[in-house]
Amino acid sequence: MKNQYRLGYQAHLRLHFNLKMKLTTWLLLSISLIQVQANVKNNSFKYSDEVERIDVFQQFMVEGTILDSNGNPLPGANVLEKGTTNGTQSALMGNLLLM
Repeated sequence: MKNQYRLGYQAHLRLHFNLKMKLTTWLLLSISLIQVQANVKNNSFKYSDEVERIDVFQQFMVEGTILDSNGNPLPGANVLEKGTTNGTQSALMGNLLLM
């Protein structure tokens, strides 16, 4: 008899706990929805019609060979783009690639 009473009481506690959890969840969701509806009604959402300006530059790739006055390849020559820090060094056969 005690076991039946104890099992019945435990089932009652589980049901009571589940009911409390469901009510709490429902209440929290309801409050969240009310808050969202209030924001929509008050137009408290922020938006912007401004357009962000993005500067676009065209890139060129320069390929070539550095030769000395006799027409021989010049390895290790430094080449810089004027007005920038963009540069490269020629390869063993004088070839270079500048981006």
